[in-house]
Parts: sequence; structure tokens; C-alpha cells
Amino acid sequence: MPGEIKFTYDDRRNILFTEDLFEIKTEADVEEFFRLNEAECAKHPPKFYLVSDINGLRIHAKTIAAYGRKGKDLQARYIKGCARFASDPFARMSIRTAYSKAGEQASIYDTKEEALKALGFK
Repeated sequence: MPGEIKFTYDDRRNILFTEDLFEIKTEADVEEFFRLNEAECAKHPPKFYLVSDINGLRIHAKTIAAYGRKGKDLQARYIKGCARFASDPFARMSIRTAYSKAGEQASIYDTKEEALKALGFK
């Protein structure tokens, strides 16, 4: 398996927190990453906020477009608002590129606190 995703749901604020510890090298890795996310998303209310720590996420160039398409679809179905955070420049660039290819803009912040604030939480 190319990695793991740690999930924590805050039911009081309706926020799903993720820590993405995943290396996506192949189309199969893209499918597995989003299968894990989909399984978790289905456990929560129809629309929730997502805050993701992407410091451990590695998306290889040949899978960026597929990742962006799958991410855009997942967000449309489950997510009310999304913010990511990372200090790692490669992780930030990968997500920005993936979502840009999917015609979306990714919100990426330096810290978890900044990501929460961007979504309207203190």
C-alpha cells in the first residue's frame, strides 16, 4: 500500500481533519487514495468542512491530472468548504497543480490554524 490517511472528525464543528501520508505514483494509487477518502466521507453528514495536513502527500507528475479530477469530484459531493495546510513546498506545488489541471483553485495555508481561520473557525 502506498501510504495511509489519518482521519479525525469533529462533530461539534462538522469538520473532517485528515493527515495525508501517501505517495501517489500510479493510477491505482490515485484510486486507492480516493477509495479511502470516499469510505470515510460516507460516514459523515452530507456536507462537511475538510481540513487536510498535506505535508506527507507526494503526487507524482504522471498522476497529477487524475488526482485533480478525482479530488474535484469528491469535493463536489461531500465538502462544504476545504482548506489544506503544509510547510512542504513540494506538497503545496503538487496540490496546486492537480487542482489547476481540474479547473479548480486549491486553498493551501502554512498552518492548521490558518486553514481553520480561512473556513471561518477560530
